[in-house]
Amino acid sequence: AMGRDRFNEQSELFQTIKALSELRKSHKVFTHGTPKLLKDNAAGAGVLAYQMHTDKDNAFIIFNSAEHEALLDNLDTELPEGTQLSPLYSIKPWAKDIIVGNKGRLSMALPARTGLVLRAMGAAAAPEVHNAPTIDANKNRVFSNNFIVKGTAAQPFLLVLDGDLSTAIVIQPAANGRWQYTINTQSMMDATITHRLVAWQANQRITSASFDFHVEKKWRELLTIDDPKNDDHGPRGTYQYPDDAGWRDYRQQDIERVTVSSAGNNLKITLKMRAIAQLWNPANGFDHVAFSGFIEMPGKSMGSTVMPLQNSQMPEDMAWHYRWRSHGWSNAFFSAENASANTEGSISSPGVHISVDKDRHSIEFIVPGKAIGNPASLSGIKLYLSTWDYDSNYRELKLKADQQSFGGCKSTGPKIMDDTIVIT
Repeated sequence: AMGRDRFNEQSELFQTIKALSELRKSHKVFTHGTPKLLKDNAAGAGVLAYQMHTDKDNAFIIFNSAEHEALLDNLDTELPEGTQLSPLYSIKPWAKDIIVGNKGRLSMALPARTGLVLRAMGAAAAPEVHNAPTIDANKNRVFSNNFIVKGTAAQPFLLVLDGDLSTAIVIQPAANGRWQYTINTQSMMDATITHRLVAWQANQRITSASFDFHVEKKWRELLTIDDPKNDDHGPRGTYQYPDDAGWRDYRQQDIERVTVSSAGNNLKITLKMRAIAQLWNPANGFDHVAFSGFIEMPGKSMGSTVMPLQNSQMPEDMAWHYRWRSHGWSNAFFSAENASANTEGSISSPGVHISVDKDRHSIEFIVPGKAIGNPASLSGIKLYLSTWDYDSNYRELKLKADQQSFGGCKSTGPKIMDDTIVIT
């Protein structure tokens, strides 16, 4: 009947909001406390932890945003050793209390896509102190290639990089208690990211001190291809930009040059454009254009031959396995799983990194090796890019252009203003 409240009070969303609202009402630390960030993961999805505290109360909010189990290591709670932390709320079932360890530190494994709210409840029996594994000190904290780490341990442990327990390495120390392992830096390419390495003794929930480092790789140019200028008129040369001067006066979708470089198994695509506009203060540094990039991996099956939402097929029988769509305010990365003419594929992480040099008319896309399955080599990869525009969907195409729509073809025509050849 009209006027009936159809909101489902038994839905998971409703129950979550209700539980969190009651939590805030019941504990003043969440409304009167001071927040303090304690831990995050610059290398990607993973642990995020912060504290809410007052003079009388302490609470810790801990998330794992990754699709894999993650390690929270050496969280400095500033609480006495042996303090009991009780769960007030958890996204996934979590019944047991947690005891603060040696020197007020907390280390624990977190299931994928979970969150915990913990409250300090007072003292419990202090955990038994064991000798934690160690990582030897190393004055060198910046590497350009693979490097060796060494340390000591009394029993086997997990060597964990950037908190990712799904890729942790089981280390068996030698009879003398020494161990060593070669860290593969092939997929690391952002020199600004601090990577974190720890030795995790899971059965005793203790970790080594972390070894933090950076990786700086030199890019090697693989090829440069000049794209014909003034060919931004669609597949048949009949397309027109929208009538608005923001497109007509700039023609931002004309690709003039493509340069492909590599560093390890990371891929960099640098585009020289006719122009770059920033008329709408875009978050990604360019507007009035969207880039669709497609990558085919050699020897891999189950690729897609459609260009989702673009009314077109891939050229030259190319079948993509990974795809990105970037415009001024979005930057999405997909695998070909579930891709169709009307579905972009399955969201995948990590995505591409974007940098823009407006004066040089240059846009740079870096595809991390991890995003394309950490291939041993980039040999045989195929690459294809196209331009159009995007505003919650690929912008409309009509027979006659208007202020906001492209013209020159019926609406079912390919949404491609300019494109590259298939690059191999």
